[in-house]
Amino acid sequence: MILSELHLSCCNGDLDKLKEYINKDNINEIVTILNEAEDDQWTLIQYEELTPLICAIQNNHLCIVKFLVEQGADIYLLKTIRTACQYKHLSIINYLLDILIVKYNLISLKRSPPLSSLSLWYEKDASEWLEALPVGNGYMGGMIYGGYPREIIQLNSDTLWAGCPHDYSNKDALNYLSQIRQLIQDNKWNEAQTMLTQNFFGKPIGQAPYQTVGDLFIDFFQESSSSISIDQYQRELNLEKAIATTTYSTSNGVHFERTCFASYPDNCIVYNVQASVRYS
Repeated sequence: MILSELHLSCCNGDLDKLKEYINKDNINEIVTILNEAEDDQWTLIQYEELTPLICAIQNNHLCIVKFLVEQGADIYLLKTIRTACQYKHLSIINYLLDILIVKYNLISLKRSPPLSSLSLWYEKDASEWLEALPVGNGYMGGMIYGGYPREIIQLNSDTLWAGCPHDYSNKDALNYLSQIRQLIQDNKWNEAQTMLTQNFFGKPIGQAPYQTVGDLFIDFFQESSSSISIDQYQRELNLEKAIATTTYSTSNGVHFERTCFASYPDNCIVYNVQASVRYS
């Protein structure tokens, strides 16, 4: 019920009540809950897939938004600023833009296309999973978003999948083999297929789906970063070399290049950051 109580406090703008639910004894649980959707018991008010932070933004409670962010609520998700803009809550919009560190300018300086014709390249970072650039080695994989000031890498491993270890073999399959062959010889294909599916194939028939390992966040912070903008942004996936690269220049004159690839021999994902100025 903690999440339901958090939602209610955020919607009502009750900061004192909200603080009652957040204390040093449950802070780790709260930080996780702040970034999750509502529980089943909260569907009475139909706040579908809303975090407490989104509830507070929708109801224009700036003090609640500030408090939740201080407790660890993730404002880097695009939905936060989008919601504030949708409801035209200017005070929250300004606060979020300041906290987000970088106020993006229109990119006036653009980079030239990559030299390799076997490259996918884009002039802005990925806003959703389908736009991210993949790297993988057969064991593990990563989806590179190429964001600034926060890089997001969604990780995947072949050892993490739904369900639990089990035996796919069907011990009774042999008992039906002769019947299935006879049905095929009699051109009774539908009956043969039904018997195959029900009595011959392993259980379950389908492969259990892989599950995400999680999201890796890499934050890039600099001095006076609230006034820093970027240009000449480009992210690229070189299909020939299997390397994902993100390049950009900041308004204080520093050029960055971030490179990521997955190594098969070393069974690892490598992420390298280079800057034109030391300690930047």
